[in-house]
Amino acid sequence: MIAKIREKNQDLTLLNANLEKIVEEKTSALQESNAYTKELLKQQDKFVNNAIHEINTPLSIMLMNIELHNLKMPKSPYLTKIEAAAKVLENIYEDLGYVVKKYRMPYPKEKINISKFLEERISYFHDVAEGNDLFFNAAIHPDIFIDFSSVELQRIIDNNLSNAIKYAKTKSTIEVTLSNKEGKILFAISNLGKPVKQPHKLFERYYREDEARGGFGLGLNIVREICDENGVLIKVDSKNKKTTFSYTFIKED
Repeated sequence: MIAKIREKNQDLTLLNANLEKIVEEKTSALQESNAYTKELLKQQDKFVNNAIHEINTPLSIMLMNIELHNLKMPKSPYLTKIEAAAKVLENIYEDLGYVVKKYRMPYPKEKINISKFLEERISYFHDVAEGNDLFFNAAIHPDIFIDFSSVELQRIIDNNLSNAIKYAKTKSTIEVTLSNKEGKILFAISNLGKPVKQPHKLFERYYREDEARGGFGLGLNIVREICDENGVLIKVDSKNKKTTFSYTFIKED
């Protein structure tokens, strides 16, 4: 009886040793895999940072020279289209820069005149709209102030303006409104075009409603993340070829 117990104990000891060896091997393999994954992410992060840096210089030179040309020479419809494309590229550049820096640096809130801020962003995208045979119609209530990060507010506004231009019907009008009622600031942008098939998916990363239009499907995902973090309510309404994106900012006391 004692011999059998000893035999069983020996078997259990051997089994335990084998299990420990297997666990050690699996743990070592997992650690190697994690280290490899971390290295890949590090290299990917480095590549994106370098790419963003490399894009910035030629893009800035391009936009600066277009601006200088417009100051000295009559405006050319061909140059307008080039400027529009460059500004679209700059918006993508700003999105990538925001994603890379988001978890490395704070974006502090500040008191912003969102009315003037929105007017400036519409003015910036005017050439992009013009290059696509589109027009802006803005109804902006004056001197509305908000406590928000200027960087993040620009990502919300710019991505919505860019998105509206991209999907608008040619020679149509994009409507932009800003109002202030009962402690709530409502920013809305509407365009005419194809109805949105899956509005609940629009803010998912890499989702594109129309694959033929290109793009990364990144902008609206950034918008949703910023809105979620700041308590901004989002609503999408798409009926009879008119699509409206609405954002409700709750003013802090």
